[in-house]
Parts: sequence; structure tokens; C-alpha cells
Amino acid sequence: MKHAPRQQGPVCMGMMLSTSTPSIVFFNWVNQSQNALVNYFNRNASSPTTNEVLAQSYTTAVTCALFVALGVSTGIKRGFKPDVANKLLRFVALPSSIVRSRAVHG
Repeated sequence: MKHAPRQQGPVCMGMMLSTSTPSIVFFNWVNQSQNALVNYFNRNASSPTTNEVLAQSYTTAVTCALFVALGVSTGIKRGFKPDVANKLLRFVALPSSIVRSRAVHG
């Protein structure tokens, strides 16, 4: 865990500073990929997990995170003036980062 700030810092900053759709998609994908790797290495290795389950969990986590991020950002862009929307888009990172790959397994 001592490396967590160095590994997560750039991703968090990228998510917070994203205002365009491509950057929102990219940083949410990177965040969920990083979460999946951390969860994979912290899993209970004594319980067998198939590659199919891992791929399905990863795909579901990334899809959910992107759905939330793009949905919230679209709502902000449609509901507010452009100058206010750009300020509010920084907060898209919070709800989309809460969607975690562990949520698939409960």
C-alpha cells in the first residue's frame, strides 16, 4: 500500500481534470483496469476463479463505470451553461470511481 499514492495519484488527477468525452472514457478505463489488477492480486487464491469469470467481472466493471461517467457528464453538459458545466465535470470522477470491480461479486 505504500505505493498507492504514486500509482493512484495520476489517475485521480486525470479523472478530476477530464472535461472532454475521450479523456473521461480513457481515465475511467484506466481507473477500472487498475482496480481490477489490485483486486486480482488481493483475491483469495485458494478459491479457484476461471478466466471467464475474471473477464466477465472486468468487462462489467468497466462498462458500469463508463456508463455512469458518460451519463453524469452528459446530464451536466445538457443541464448547465458551458462555463458552469466545465466546473462541474470535475465531480464526474467521484460517482464513476465508486463503481468497483468488486461490486460484481458482492
